[in-house]
Amino acid sequence: MGNGLETMCCGRSTKAKAELQRFKISLQNCNTKLDALIQEEIDDLFGKVDVDGSQALDMSEAKSMVSKLEDRGFAAAGFEFPCEVGAFDQDGDGNIDKQEVSYAVRAALRERPKNLELISNKLDDIDALSRDAWNLIDGTQEGYISIAQFSQFYVELGQVMDEKVPTYQEVWELTRKYDTDSDSFLTYDEFELLFCDYLCRTAFKPEEFKVDSDSDA
Repeated sequence: MGNGLETMCCGRSTKAKAELQRFKISLQNCNTKLDALIQEEIDDLFGKVDVDGSQALDMSEAKSMVSKLEDRGFAAAGFEFPCEVGAFDQDGDGNIDKQEVSYAVRAALRERPKNLELISNKLDDIDALSRDAWNLIDGTQEGYISIAQFSQFYVELGQVMDEKVPTYQEVWELTRKYDTDSDSFLTYDEFELLFCDYLCRTAFKPEEFKVDSDSDA
């Protein structure tokens, strides 16, 4: 038997499916802008801590970067470097270069919505996208949405984005964090916070680290 949530999108109108496709494009465009902001942050931080200009961080410089992230309001737990450089040293050269830092920061952002929220606050598109998503779900304009309505949207958009269909348990665990009054409905304020979490898990996908094969020559 398949995932029960996977059947929820059956019977959707052509117009509704077209709206989801439009939203997918908006989501992808927003992700591109968000990624550029994150890269700016990484480039700025890396330049400040790479004191010897080597384009690679030793352990002391890596710790300095974590400290600067804390100063900017990021949760340090999301960016803690391991005790040994080798644990983060993807290419085994004994240092952490900018690509490795970029990969680590992006991976941390995807798992920690509060950190991503600090970046997204600089992007007006996030607010517009959140409101657009809300309007797609709250078709009756009642001012609140049920967990079932959100689940349907989550599944349908996930399918459009070629994402794995979530289980009931996964949707419940995601929504219960933001359903502050535990009434099984979400107000817009609750949904707005949840949406940033959604961006982390569904839209914002760090690229996998790739070692340059030419460097082995």
